[in-house]
Amino acid sequence: MMVFIAFAVIIGLAQRYKGAEIYRHAATGIELPRTIGSYYRGEISPYDEKSADPAESIEYRSPHTNVTIYIRRMSPGSKDTAADVVAQSLAVIKLLNQFSDIQASKVTSPDGKPEWKEVMFYGRANGHQVLSYIDCRIKQGYAIKVRATTDEAMNFSLRAFLQAIQDRVDSAAPLAEPTSSPPHSSASDLPKP
Repeated sequence: MMVFIAFAVIIGLAQRYKGAEIYRHAATGIELPRTIGSYYRGEISPYDEKSADPAESIEYRSPHTNVTIYIRRMSPGSKDTAADVVAQSLAVIKLLNQFSDIQASKVTSPDGKPEWKEVMFYGRANGHQVLSYIDCRIKQGYAIKVRATTDEAMNFSLRAFLQAIQDRVDSAAPLAEPTSSPPHSSASDLPKP
C-alpha cells in the first residue's frame, strides 16, 4: 500500500511539472508560459555547467522556427553590454560555420526598446535560406539572450513573439526569496505540429 501511495505522489508531481503553464526563472522573475501565439515551450535545461554561475536555456518552437532563450548570470565585474553579447554570439556562429553566406545587419535596438540590442542575419543552412535574430538585454546582473532562426523570410509571427519575450523580460521582477525551478521538461512534451 505504501509503495502505491509513493508511486501516486511521484506521478502526480511529474504531471504537475510536465504540464506547467508558467515557468518562472527565480532570480530574474522572468515568466515564460507554455505557449506564446503559435510558439510552444519545449525543453528547459542547464547550459555552461562548468561555470560557477549556472545558466539555463528555454526552447520555443513553431512550424519552421526554433527559438532558444538563454538566461545566464554575468561574471562579477563584467563590463559586457547587450551589444557586446550580441556581437560575440554572432562571431561564434560565424566561427562554428553553422551557416554559410552570412549577411548581417548592424547591431541596433528594436523599436521602442533601447535596453535591448539586436542583430538580424541571413544565411544558408542545409541548402536552405534562413533568417536569424539574436536579441539581448542585460538586467539585474543577468544576460537574457534570445536566438531565433526561421526558414520563412516573411515570418511576422516571429517578430510578434520576440516583442512578447522582450515585454516579459522588461516587466519581470525577481522573487523576494529565490525558490528552485521546476524540473527540466523534455522535448517530448511539445505538441506535434
